[in-house]
Amino acid sequence: MAKHIQQLLHNLAGKVLGPEWRVLRLLMDNWKTIVGDDMAEHACPVGVTLIHQHGASDEGDKAKLIVRIPGALAPQFQMMQGTMIERINQLVGYDFISKIIFEHKV
Repeated sequence: MAKHIQQLLHNLAGKVLGPEWRVLRLLMDNWKTIVGDDMAEHACPVGVTLIHQHGASDEGDKAKLIVRIPGALAPQFQMMQGTMIERINQLVGYDFISKIIFEHKV
């Protein structure tokens, strides 16, 4: 029963909050695949923000991903950024994430 309620809440949030919520949920469900088991223990996606584009675009929505990481691992995550974007966009099905912002844990 709890699983059913959780699914209903996720579906409702997706309808109300739009593509950002659906992508964030997809990332959370697949985080270990995106960054690997070791790095997944130290970082987590915390937000997806649409990038407002001026003028018409055939590319569709673009967004930036916000990931919370320990400052000591910033160089490793910066090096992985391109691979992370590629893996995320494969999951999403199109080039949705164009940038990752790394926030340092306090």
